[in-house]
Parts: sequence; structure tokens; C-alpha cells
Amino acid sequence: MVIENICWGGLPFYSYDLQAYLKENLSLMNSGPAISHEITGNCRNLWKNLSPEVKLTFQAGLLIPAAILSFTSVMPLPDLDIKLLGIGWHRYFLFHSAMGLWIMKEFFDTYSEYAEGKGTEEKIFGSIGAGCAAAIGLHLLKDGAFGYFEGEKSVVFGFPGIFKRNTFIKGTYLDDNLWLLANSLWAFKVSKDIFVIAFGEEISVVKDFIYKNFRF
Repeated sequence: MVIENICWGGLPFYSYDLQAYLKENLSLMNSGPAISHEITGNCRNLWKNLSPEVKLTFQAGLLIPAAILSFTSVMPLPDLDIKLLGIGWHRYFLFHSAMGLWIMKEFFDTYSEYAEGKGTEEKIFGSIGAGCAAAIGLHLLKDGAFGYFEGEKSVVFGFPGIFKRNTFIKGTYLDDNLWLLANSLWAFKVSKDIFVIAFGEEISVVKDFIYKNFRF
């Protein structure tokens, strides 16, 4: 097969002569199912010869929708405490914290250590996890920073049926807002950490990709 150095959208990469590649593999498909292994190998070689920038361009079609879908789906999640525990337990401290996100990051970090390389599957999981953490962070930021405009409410501590404490400092919501803002920052950090774990050494390629394609 012919391999040539070409440019696509200003990004250099090595590519097969696609016309020759398709002709060869279409003829192989008529040679029987055993040839499928060779076709698969050729496809893998084709993918390996692409530059990281171009690979990311193809992967973006999966990664960006996955991150957006997870972000929009998880955004209302902290307020699930109303349905599960009742309005009196709204802003329950376990639902309005980044503790669960940190546990998710630890599991993902362990998974990434056993995953072979930084494949598309791991990047998809990372995009979903980062999107979830960013959504929780934004929700907590809204509750903590803009609670004054929406009618401030205390963060509820305790355990249903055992004890309940609406605030630790009576007469002020300062401690509640600090809890929400601190956990918001923690959630954003978890989002960044998951993203870095998912892409590893390719994180610089991601930054360049975002700068070139999404700057305003």
C-alpha cells in the first residue's frame, strides 16, 4: 500500500492511498471469511498511521456528545434529595457534595491503570465522568454563589430517622454557602483530574485541538 504525508485542515498525518486500499480490501472480502483478519489488521494499521490530532478529530464525534449528554443529564441530580427524602431534607449534604465524584474518580483511576493504552473507550468514559463532575460543580456553584437571589437555604446534615441539623452556625448561611462553594471547586477539580487521566500524555493534543476549533 502507498503511504503518503498529506495535510487535512492544517493537520499533517500519514494516510494510506485510500483508493488502492479500498480496491485491495474489496477484493479480499470476496476471498472468504478467513480474510477478515487481514482486513481488520489493515484497518488497525490505517488508524495507527493517523496523527494524534486527526485521531482526536474523529474521536470528537463521540467524545463531545458523550460529555454534553452526561452534563445535561446529571445537572439536576443533587436535587434528587427532594424526591427521595422529602422537601425538608433539601440540600442534603451527601447529595450536595463532591464526595461521590471523588469515589468515581478513584474507580476510574484504578481502571485506567489496567486499561491498555489510552483507547477510545477509556476516553469516552473519561468524557462522561468529566461531564458529570462539571455538572455537579456548576449546580453547587449556583446554589452557593447565587443562593441569595433564589432565597438562601441551609445545607442539611445528619441521617434520616437518627438526627438532623440544618446549619452549624445559627443566624447565618455563611457556613452553608462555604460548604457548597468548597464542594463546587472540588467537583471542578475532579472533572479536570478525570479528563487528564483519560487522555494521559495526549492532553496537550486536546488543548491544541480545543484552541484551534473552539476559540471565539
